[in-house]
Amino acid sequence: MYVGKMGEHGVLLKPIARRIVGLWDTIMKVGEKAALHTHESYEEVYYVVEGEAKVRIGDEELTISRGDIVYIPPGVTHNVEAISSLRIISFKVYTGGYNSDLNKLYIS
Repeated sequence: MYVGKMGEHGVLLKPIARRIVGLWDTIMKVGEKAALHTHESYEEVYYVVEGEAKVRIGDEELTISRGDIVYIPPGVTHNVEAISSLRIISFKVYTGGYNSDLNKLYIS
């Protein structure tokens, strides 16, 4: 069993969980965006707590807002850009292999 609290951005569960990498609580200001990036070894899910954003997943771009859930498969290039003040919870599940960028922050 593990009971913990989110740190500044989230909690990394990889050291104690078999397939769950972690859970992140991200707040972005209008105009902030994550660089286009790819995670080869894990799936990612975004849950929009509040706000609105443009998200690119592969060749698709769409607008997401409060209550939306976005699934990003492993190996697919993606990013998110805040259209308004934005809060997203992201959840990552390990699919195998090694990913050296696990702890990188992509927001600028």
